[in-house]
Formats: sequence, structure tokens, C-alpha cells
Amino acid sequence: MLGQREFWAGLFTLEQSLVGRVAPLFKLLFHSFTAVGDWGTVTKDKTKDKEKNKEAESPETKPGFNANAFIQETKEELDKVVWPSRQQLISESVSVVLMVTLSTTLIYLVDQFFNWAAGKVF
Repeated sequence: MLGQREFWAGLFTLEQSLVGRVAPLFKLLFHSFTAVGDWGTVTKDKTKDKEKNKEAESPETKPGFNANAFIQETKEELDKVVWPSRQQLISESVSVVLMVTLSTTLIYLVDQFFNWAAGKVF
């Protein structure tokens, strides 16, 4: 049987090895969600904005649903999507599974602690 000192030393070693393995995954995960780009600027000249809006307006179309236009626009939007690479997909999936496992373990341990404490009090 392990003594208390060996138990805590082993737990510390396990924690350090997990932190070393998980940290790059979190860095990759959070880096992939950072947005880089222009969030928009406010122009003082409102006439330029009105001209841009007029140019952006499409010619008048018939009211109603056009299935061909919908499919074409959907294909155009899907072409703009940046799909994750296989490596990115795997690493982010592993990080999600790891976080869910850690969260459920923590909730289980807290629940067991409160059950034990309630048993001692009541």
C-alpha cells in the first residue's frame, strides 16, 4: 500500500504530465477561435455611406422563394467556409473529450464529498 507521501508525489507527477500534454491543445483550441480582422470603422461622411448602400442594393426581384437562387447562394456561402484540417479536428475533439471527462470527474468527486459530509453530520 502506498504511503501518503508516495500518493501525493504520484498525483503531482500525474498532474504535471497532464498539464504538459493538455496545454498545447488549449493553445491550439483558443488560438483557432481568435478573430483577426477589421471590425469596421465609422465614417463621418454620411453621403459616402448612402452611396455604398445604393450600390449594394440588388435590383428589384419578384417577391417569394426562388429555389435555384437559394441553392446557388448556399453553394457560394459554403465555398467561403474554412474547414478545419484533420489534425485540428482531432486535437480539438480530444480537448473537448478531456474537458468533459475532467468536469464530470470533478462533479462526481464534489458530490461524493457532500454525501460523505452529510452522512457524518446527519
